[in-house]
Amino acid sequence: MIMTRTHAVAMVLGVCSTGAIAANETEVTIQSAGVALGGTLVIPEGPGPHPAVLIVPASGPHPRDEARTGGRHWAELSDRLAAAGVASLRLDARSLGSASSTEGDPDDYPWTPRELASDSNAAFDVLLNSPGIDRGRAGLLGFSDGVSRAAILGAERAGEVGFCVLLSASGVAPAEDVVAQQVHQARQMGVDEAGLELVAERGHAAMALLLDGAPKPESIAAVVALLEAIGLPEAQREPMATRVAENFSGRGVRALLGHDPAPDLDRIECPTLIVNGGADSRLVSPRSRGVLLEAFEAETSTKLRVVTLGGLGHFLEQPDEEMEEPVFAPEVSEIIISWLTDQGITSDDAP
Repeated sequence: MIMTRTHAVAMVLGVCSTGAIAANETEVTIQSAGVALGGTLVIPEGPGPHPAVLIVPASGPHPRDEARTGGRHWAELSDRLAAAGVASLRLDARSLGSASSTEGDPDDYPWTPRELASDSNAAFDVLLNSPGIDRGRAGLLGFSDGVSRAAILGAERAGEVGFCVLLSASGVAPAEDVVAQQVHQARQMGVDEAGLELVAERGHAAMALLLDGAPKPESIAAVVALLEAIGLPEAQREPMATRVAENFSGRGVRALLGHDPAPDLDRIECPTLIVNGGADSRLVSPRSRGVLLEAFEAETSTKLRVVTLGGLGHFLEQPDEEMEEPVFAPEVSEIIISWLTDQGITSDDAP
């Protein structure tokens, strides 16, 4: 449902033209599985129909404008896309926002990736059916674990998704990246190669129990063994292991961390852009890049472009820069818009 409050928003051009660009910003409500989700639809001024993108953010209790707490990543990126003639739709997470309503603690995220993908599916329908949208040039922009949900949608609606942009994308389940993070941290603490192998072995064993919902004492014991291999002081091991086991008590957390995106990525047929940070300390699995390239058959595909941005971290923000309201580094939107132009989705003379 599109609500009646619509206003023109002047947006200062950041990438593809000069001066100010006006765009129509409309409040929308998405109905998905009995939940009302608030969102913002941005339509560029000028004759349409316009290409469009649905933003699929990371899971967590984030409002529509931010990729992490306090930011304006999506609001600012939507402005830049509109300046290039690209419409966008972004949503509040479940349990947040003026138009959303659901049960539960906002700090608890109990939903599985496929349940959350149903929200994106409903939102994509709204985007496709909005006035001024070119259904043949509509795509998805997924970030972090939102990449998995974008992949689900891209696979299931292959005939309708015209392109995918995947930011901070991993080719493996988050659980594998978590274990790789533990190994990386142990290496930084000076653990030798034999010790690193032990950390990996115990990390995978502990993760398997946690994902299976094993009895808490068994899971705690496995995590304690992992923390011992890492070198954490003995007095800290059991309290930390207990907190970890408690964090895995929810079905949503287990489903999120155990979700393998590769099968859905393998089914995506549309042109795809992947942008990752070269200093991303979260996505450190040594298998991830290879899995991504294999999923898209990178050696023979002309539809895939992979970009790694030097010193940028997981949130692709400008490094070493204090921002009151963090946003993506400018080169992120520049690369996205340039690639969309190369694909013929937008044009160099966009308004």
